[in-house]
Amino acid sequence: MSLAFCDKIEAPLFLKCGTRTRTRLVAIRKVAATVGMDTCRALIGLHAYTGCDTVSAFAGKGKTRALTLLMNNKETQDTFLKLGQEWDLSPELSISMCPLCPKSINHHDQQAQEGEIESHRLPPCKDSLRQHTLRANYQAGIWKRGSEKDPQVPSPVGRGWKMETEEEGEQLVLHWMEGQPAPEAVLDLLACNCTKNVSLPRCMCLANGLRCTDMCKLTECENQVTCVESSDEDEDDMENDDD
Repeated sequence: MSLAFCDKIEAPLFLKCGTRTRTRLVAIRKVAATVGMDTCRALIGLHAYTGCDTVSAFAGKGKTRALTLLMNNKETQDTFLKLGQEWDLSPELSISMCPLCPKSINHHDQQAQEGEIESHRLPPCKDSLRQHTLRANYQAGIWKRGSEKDPQVPSPVGRGWKMETEEEGEQLVLHWMEGQPAPEAVLDLLACNCTKNVSLPRCMCLANGLRCTDMCKLTECENQVTCVESSDEDEDDMENDDD
């Protein structure tokens, strides 16, 4: 935030870091002069998109790769500069963020067939990726208007969040996606690494609301689909076919 706004603030800015015994002061203007103001302004979008207090991060992916792309790729820099400029996210901007995401779903299909992938390692589908980008755009929009006296911030509903009715009343919750996180063929082949028992928060199948499969290391557990459940589903399917 200091780098992004340093050209609008007349006073010298310093970042104090280090330890209690060894303190270091970083001159913000010198850093900005070295990397360039366009890069500094794009840091707001990068921080929001790659994970912050209000926007989730990609599992196993830090900010280093995105920062490298930002500093070495003009197209990536322009994309992050646009994030948060408008409250309504354009489809073109959402699509242009895709190269910054983890490997494609096709790569993970093969890993899932070999029993090598856990559910939390699935890359985002287009549905969940758009909701993620909506949240990042909304958060970046708030930060970019941080120097305004009275910024007009719209409701987060429809911008990566939604309202749900709970016992306590309506609550604002994350809108993760409209449909399933992956095709059924992939979901049936996901696996967790539980070896003794299935419990939260260690079991990623439970954490993601999924059933354990035959690909899981623990061959028998209470989270697997039982024969009774399977037969009930088959009977329902037969009844529907008769109708």
